[in-house]
Amino acid sequence: MRRALIVLVVATAVLAAALVTIAGYNWRAARVLADEQLEMRAFEEARRLVQRVASGGLPSVAAVRPLLEDVLGEEVLYAAVDWPDGTPLVEAGPVPPLDVGLAREAVQRVRSGGGDAFVRRRVAVRGEEVEEFVIAAAGPARRGSRPAGRALRELFGGGGDGGAGRGRPVLRLGLRLAAYHPHIRNAGLVLLLALLVGPLTVAAAGFAAWAGRRAERTREQAARRERLASLGELAATVAHEVRNPLGAIKGYAQLVEEGAGGDTAKRAGQTIRDECERLERTVTQVLGYARDAQPRLEPVDLRALLDVELGRLAADAAAREVRLVRDYGGEAVELRADRDQLARALANLVQNALAVSPPGGRVVVGLRPERRHVELFVADEGPGVAEEDRERVFVPFFSRRAGGTGLGLALVRRIAEAHGGSAAVADRAGGGAEFVLRLPR
Repeated sequence: MRRALIVLVVATAVLAAALVTIAGYNWRAARVLADEQLEMRAFEEARRLVQRVASGGLPSVAAVRPLLEDVLGEEVLYAAVDWPDGTPLVEAGPVPPLDVGLAREAVQRVRSGGGDAFVRRRVAVRGEEVEEFVIAAAGPARRGSRPAGRALRELFGGGGDGGAGRGRPVLRLGLRLAAYHPHIRNAGLVLLLALLVGPLTVAAAGFAAWAGRRAERTREQAARRERLASLGELAATVAHEVRNPLGAIKGYAQLVEEGAGGDTAKRAGQTIRDECERLERTVTQVLGYARDAQPRLEPVDLRALLDVELGRLAADAAAREVRLVRDYGGEAVELRADRDQLARALANLVQNALAVSPPGGRVVVGLRPERRHVELFVADEGPGVAEEDRERVFVPFFSRRAGGTGLGLALVRRIAEAHGGSAAVADRAGGGAEFVLRLPR
């Protein structure tokens, strides 16, 4: 299940990235296509204009102006013929001043390249964005590289009309960008949509994976609680059945020990009584585990609770030559919990840590408060817990320790889950294990 959820998130992320990449490519292609369309439109208008002028015989300003005005329309804002030094020959529409540098650059390109040349710039005319094309034609002795060039040479190539020494006139066409923006705008909207939808899709997939994983954990916890409840009921029944005869055996063993005449009989009676006491402790743990785990919530000061419990366990720690170290931090931590259940869970964790710690070692008990949770941890310097056993140690009756019942940690997890939290174990830096109760605040 978990692997399937990871695959879902990764596949969604790859799909979203591909969507954004395609949308970005389409947007760049739309910009390139719009530029090409502008250029083609400019030369098409130039070709048609010059052909119409040339078809009327020798061109004149009076004849050219109406033809320039006919070019104007939805796409073309203005048209003009100027000398390269900025002197206008004929204009139609709201023509801005000529950029002399651009005109000379276009003429220079004609001279250096041997064919027609153009230079373009973006200007604002009466609040509109306009792409202006400054077109220069090759001289009569050269062949233009475009069909428009041959007609332009016929109109401008001679440099006559009183313009000797001024060079070759240039044709200026101003094309409205608004006519070509819809394509770019649509591609941009698609790109924006992809940028929005892509992360949202990945986030939705991540949320679905998180929700699925959470639901799976909830189902696992519910199934585990059901199994443990059934096991607890069975264990309670067996414990009740064992406790009464166990008490009788213990009583008779004590009588045998007191009335025995020899050392062997006394030792036998003592052994029977010790084993009966051990079984009684086990029965008590089983009954404690089988007891209803529904917590009775009340405000609990965790620092004060830990101090009380560690005080009760101080003698046991001293007998084992193990130091109990407090690591509470500087923040007061209070939450709603069952005081007795938390005390029982803490006692089990600390007793386990003392049992595995070497003489001279330390057991660290501390708190790590977070915004919505608090972690209560117990760290020891023992051999640690093997990775394959980190879940099994919380299963009832599982224990790697000699003499262990396997119920202490199972009870810890049951108490944690009854409070809406969790219990886990991890390696401790420097050796040993760290058991963590994570509880909601």
